[in-house]
Amino acid sequence: MYIQKVSLPSNVNYLSTVNKKNEINAKTTQNAPINLNLTPSFLGTMYNFVPVSDVDFQKQGGKFYFDKAQTKSGMPYSGRIVSDSKNMQIVSSYKDGTKASINIAWNQRDDMDDISINLKKDGEILNQDKTKTIVWTNALKDIEYMEMYDACGRLFQTSLVGYKGAADNTVVMSIQRDYEFDGITPYREQTDVADEFKSLFGYSSRIAFQTHNGTKEICFDVTSKDKSRTAKKRTVFYDVKGKINKASENDVIYFDKKTNAECAMSDERVVFRNKSGKLIARDYGFRTLDYTKNVNQLRKFMYDEHPMTVRDIDENVYTYYDGITKKRFALEQYEQGKELPVCILNFDKKCAAEVKNPATNILLINIFANFSKKAASMLFQKQGDNYTIKQMDVFSSETETRKTTKRFYSDGTTEIMQYDEEGALKSKTVQNTKKTEE
Repeated sequence: MYIQKVSLPSNVNYLSTVNKKNEINAKTTQNAPINLNLTPSFLGTMYNFVPVSDVDFQKQGGKFYFDKAQTKSGMPYSGRIVSDSKNMQIVSSYKDGTKASINIAWNQRDDMDDISINLKKDGEILNQDKTKTIVWTNALKDIEYMEMYDACGRLFQTSLVGYKGAADNTVVMSIQRDYEFDGITPYREQTDVADEFKSLFGYSSRIAFQTHNGTKEICFDVTSKDKSRTAKKRTVFYDVKGKINKASENDVIYFDKKTNAECAMSDERVVFRNKSGKLIARDYGFRTLDYTKNVNQLRKFMYDEHPMTVRDIDENVYTYYDGITKKRFALEQYEQGKELPVCILNFDKKCAAEVKNPATNILLINIFANFSKKAASMLFQKQGDNYTIKQMDVFSSETETRKTTKRFYSDGTTEIMQYDEEGALKSKTVQNTKKTEE
């Protein structure tokens, strides 16, 4: 998505024409991520082509004063200065000590490419308390960026607002950053998204805080990248290198990927690294909402969920625990790309199910008692999202020879065949299930 326009804070009396609608039918396209090496140079003056961070610039004796910058020796600075945070990179280009342009590379969500924005100065306001607000806009006038400075020339807040279009002042999103007393360290960044555009961003609001260990980020009304789940709140902890330490989601709802129907939920989902460094996803208070579709039909057949179920996801292995006793009661193992598990274990009943797909619409499940001896085999036919049992074989617990075969027909009749210890057919009967039910 390409962000398109920015509104001003209500406490700024800005009288320019920045917010006036442009009547041209402007077309917007996604820009490529910013490339510092392609930033235009300024001719006729000594220009620093190597970008320097704002932190290093100050460490080297450089000074900022409103939109001015000078070197340690007091000379006006010409060059590029970079300000970085987790979600935003701001590159300010200075000419003869005055900021001439700004490039912003902004990350609207972690699973999407950055959006690159080029801004030019549009105006400034000197407030009565000697603070100053400088306004920057893009060429289409559909993005506004404000820098707010205190009376000493230190940056204390910025505001970026994007509009729906050049001729449409509908706000898409707004981003506010608050800075430490040094004027260069952002300690809080908040992004708010209009209801109409939440699905594009994957959240309605995102707040990032700087801590001594790294960044803490909170998102509200979150939708996962693959649309498989939503959460009321998502909190992520990043270390100083930007690597995720821990993530948690609250009031999680899981959706069927094909039908988009709600199929399960959990009170909290936590992602963390175990002792070996592997990422584990853990659901607290997990419960299935619909047992009539797909894998949930197999789960209901193989095991019953316990009170306050805890579910661990370790790559392709799903393990279920009793939330009170902490004892493991079920396990599912998947293969990459397959919708259904290839194996389901029930630790309460000490049985296992082997799941096979011999044909596109055929499902074969072999049941093993004590995880070893074959106890039953069932053949299902898939119709849409439902599985209909067509045949079931029951085996002897001692010899594993077939004892009974049941074939289920669409007219409601069931054919039952009994076998002796040698496996020979000894009887055959037919029952009408519909009449029996009546």
